[in-house]
Amino acid sequence: MSFKITQRMIAACEYKDFIPPDEWALKYYHFDKTSAVGVGKFNFKHAPHQKLPLHYIGKNEVREITLWVASQTGKTTIAMIALNWYMDNRGGNAMFFLPSDELVNSTATNRILPAIAKTPNAQSLIAEKKERGLRENTKDIRYLGGSVRVLSSTKSANRKSTPAAFIIMDEISEMKHEHVMEISERAKTYEQYGAKIIKTSTAMHDDDPIVFAYEASEVKFEYSLKCPYCSKSHIDNFLENIRYPNIDEFDLENEKTPRLKLAAYAQLASKSAKYECPHCKKLWDDKDKDNAIDAGAWVRTSSVDTGRSVGFKASSFISKFVSIAELTRQFLLCDNDEQKAAFYRGWLNQIYTPEIKTTPLSELEKLRNKELNQNKIPDDTVGLFGAIDVQKDHYYYLVMAVDSKLNRHIVDCGRFNSDVELINFVASVGFFRKSDNSEKEPVFIECFAIDSGFKTDEIYQLCYNLNHFFDDYSPQKERILANRQGELITAIPIKGASTNNSNTTGDLGRIVSIDKDINGKAFEGGLSLHVINTYLCKDTLMTHLDNQINDKDAERLQVYHKAPESLLKSLVSEHKVQVKSTSGKVIFAYEPISAHPFNHYLDCATYCYYLIARFNVRFRASAYAISMSNNSVSNKDKTSKTRDYLDEF
Repeated sequence: MSFKITQRMIAACEYKDFIPPDEWALKYYHFDKTSAVGVGKFNFKHAPHQKLPLHYIGKNEVREITLWVASQTGKTTIAMIALNWYMDNRGGNAMFFLPSDELVNSTATNRILPAIAKTPNAQSLIAEKKERGLRENTKDIRYLGGSVRVLSSTKSANRKSTPAAFIIMDEISEMKHEHVMEISERAKTYEQYGAKIIKTSTAMHDDDPIVFAYEASEVKFEYSLKCPYCSKSHIDNFLENIRYPNIDEFDLENEKTPRLKLAAYAQLASKSAKYECPHCKKLWDDKDKDNAIDAGAWVRTSSVDTGRSVGFKASSFISKFVSIAELTRQFLLCDNDEQKAAFYRGWLNQIYTPEIKTTPLSELEKLRNKELNQNKIPDDTVGLFGAIDVQKDHYYYLVMAVDSKLNRHIVDCGRFNSDVELINFVASVGFFRKSDNSEKEPVFIECFAIDSGFKTDEIYQLCYNLNHFFDDYSPQKERILANRQGELITAIPIKGASTNNSNTTGDLGRIVSIDKDINGKAFEGGLSLHVINTYLCKDTLMTHLDNQINDKDAERLQVYHKAPESLLKSLVSEHKVQVKSTSGKVIFAYEPISAHPFNHYLDCATYCYYLIARFNVRFRASAYAISMSNNSVSNKDKTSKTRDYLDEF
């Protein structure tokens, strides 16, 4: 055993002629079983774009390499080759930083060690013993000549620990700027002795560390493709040059939902998708694309050709493992901003910015339902809800009906100037179906949501009083209750959660018990505050609004015929923006378009959308369809009794 160890030590200490990483990879690196290429000796045939970045890593004058590249372009392969080249040619301490603790062990075990095992460095690995006081977010891979320490960037001790001559930072877009800077300081000790820093990532936001690192690079490259037909070069632009059939060219009537229809279209259209050369207009298939990659090259986009920092930028289009069909399919499947942002980031290596557009009044006019008058509800209404936005000395209100196809209809809106007006409306105002005559009984709002963000204790008391409005007897209240067919009033206090963004889309909201009133007295029978995810509700609302304006075959939002312009404008007073959370993750949120927006009706509509979801109105629509089907079957039974669908609820 000692003889074998001695032989390994001699081999590790043996002098080797210096060769750059691109040449070293061809001589010593092997693909492992997880590679898309398959097990075997490394070559640049499948990824010619990897050669130049590796070559620059080996240049003595280059200290920092930035790889701002998309998925499937081999940035992990480049990092693994560079690390193994350093271990074999230079030796010493290396650090491999990751954005979270959870990635440390799996990266060391499933990525780094298998890569080392396929190189001469496997002979110099030192058998791992029990960790010697290392933290859970750190793992050491020791070899004869140094160590590779895999660390999480989240802990201050990791960022300010032992200096290293070779540092890799993976997925730095998920790291904070200051953390990246602190980690970079670790290489300063070896500044005069060939220190290297490699940064890799896709971009999540235009303020990401990877974007900053690339733009700060003295020398910048982007990959250029050469057309196999006209021999002219260009940097790929997938969105501008992709060509595929329109959705109208396919028969998708059998697809039951918009999502299934979109999936079927994406699958069918992508099969015949082609990429158009911007110069000669020839359409490329995958073979043409591969030829264009082989004939292509990195082109310098910076004014200088030498420097200590070099950046490379490329999309997934330059990968031979990504087909035109797959890129097209992934693109066509994006039907919201979150999915588009992920596609831009992961595949195009671009930063997605939601389109900020002010919807003109002429477009908003399409929201009007000319067949629906104020205070009238659709004949097939399955839910009726109201919401109230609280201001300093007045209130705004909105009433929304839901039909059996789950379209939303704003059937009334306005302003209360006093508590008396509010209470009279909540207690006494009913709504008639569109085709009802004067003999029909009105339909009353089943639940009101009242904003409690302002005048909190007063609104709690107001909701409690409304819920118990008929507890004390008076002739007037008895008449009101009789007119309501015995239906009591339901009112809930409501407010938006402190965090409302795309990171919480799966959570409708939470219900919190309110124990006492403003005087410290317990609410008899209880009272609950609804703290809601306004982002989720607004996002659904905006989708329905867009469906109506663009006449899409999906759930819609409409307003009554004579609705005021202030309602239409309020519904589009906020827009979706992309922001970066404190953790570094890209999220979306709704923010006012102007400094002092009139968004009160939008807030009310948002609360109504919450009530519709909370009351599971979607299931009522299904029940309505079944009941209509049953009625048509038993229509011959003259003795069957007709009843109002809402009576069941």
